[in-house]
This record gives sequence, structure tokens and C-alpha cells, in this order.
Amino acid sequence: GVLGPMRMSYARTIPTVRYVAGLLSDLVNDTISSENDIR
Repeated sequence: GVLGPMRMSYARTIPTVRYVAGLLSDLVNDTISSENDIR
């Protein structure tokens, strides 16, 4: 979850956090795949 002030726009914050998490997941998966291709 996202912790923040009561007036934080959670409707906008949560999708942004999910988007960034997806980007990081893709980056990690691509890195792992690349390392496996080298071996």
C-alpha cells in the first residue's frame, strides 16, 4: 500500500506506483533473461 497524507490523491498515486512497479519488474526480468542467454 501507499502511505501518505490524507489529502494525497490516491486515485492518481496508486496507478502511478503500479506503473513504476511494472517497469521495474520488466527491467529485472529482461536483465535475468539476458544473463541466462549469455550462459
